[in-house]
Amino acid sequence: MSGRLGSARAYSAAIHQRGGARRLYDLDHVVSVQWSRKLNEISDATVVIAKAGSACCAALATLMPWQHELSIYRDGVLVWQGPVWYPHENAATFTIEARDLAGWWPRWPATVYGKLASMDGVSRMRTVLDAHFARNICDPGMAAWLTYHTGAAAVALEIARGDSIDDVAGQLVDAAMDYTSVGRRIVIMPTGYDYGGHPVASLTEEDLGGDIESGVDGDAILTWVTALGAENPATGAAYYADLSTPINTSVWGLHYASTTSDEETSSTALKELARAVLLAGAPPQRVIRLPDDAALSPRAPVSVEQLVCGARVDILLGSGWCQALAERARLVGVSGRWEAGADEAVGVSLVAAGPVSETDEVT
Repeated sequence: MSGRLGSARAYSAAIHQRGGARRLYDLDHVVSVQWSRKLNEISDATVVIAKAGSACCAALATLMPWQHELSIYRDGVLVWQGPVWYPHENAATFTIEARDLAGWWPRWPATVYGKLASMDGVSRMRTVLDAHFARNICDPGMAAWLTYHTGAAAVALEIARGDSIDDVAGQLVDAAMDYTSVGRRIVIMPTGYDYGGHPVASLTEEDLGGDIESGVDGDAILTWVTALGAENPATGAAYYADLSTPINTSVWGLHYASTTSDEETSSTALKELARAVLLAGAPPQRVIRLPDDAALSPRAPVSVEQLVCGARVDILLGSGWCQALAERARLVGVSGRWEAGADEAVGVSLVAAGPVSETDEVT
């Protein structure tokens, strides 16, 4: 593990032709930049330009949604790229709003329809995207920038004519899949995937910034889960699988929930679905809350390149805390903000993922 967050010396931005390969022009007089990385959501970015004296104003006259892409660089390194969707201006400024490449998914129809057999959730998403690209209608430089990590739970889907690729992604996210964007790349992975489980950083309250809140969430505890599938034609009842943790029940009591996969008939797949839900509620449920405006310290031992949604970050709270904390957390959001004349702010959103064990690599 290596890297320090630091504080960006400069942000810059450029406009590329759709596809990201052809750089058209750089943006000058940039007065503010915002970019984000999100788990299971389309991320966004915004650049604001002061029009007075800007050399790029003439070029911006031809800037069009979906024809062009916004590229953002932090100290010369690409940190975000995606299609422009809303360029707009007032008397003083020109603002460019953009979305990452997954922003295309709500605009593309799924081309695979019907009741689909059970399949690894990540592999299913790949077949849906491959079917789109095979039509040769539109690939805005996406296919080469998709990374798939298989090993997700098997999921049976029903895709209706009229569903978008984003609708399919939503179904898979509910059952077996996560996705995120980094720079130009889209990473598609199993639910809970953590890139091998090694922490990219161990952060303390000095690193995290803001007024941290740490607690234990009793409402999140689960000790018994039923996964319900499709209707069994022989009985008229749903296929199902139960999974419980008797040891946790003896300690925490009975806490029950059910989950549904309407098309699933395999007991093995239903048990895996129940297991995923049960593990998510395995006590104790720690909560780590950071204020919305909290920014990581520039001294935080993690680089922007390492801040990828899904990655493991260990949170260590010791001296001064009644309930000391050594918790694995999963990164679910990153935000970067910069304004001319002010320091950069990079914030993170985290979800607790269980205690750091003695055998874990703590850095």
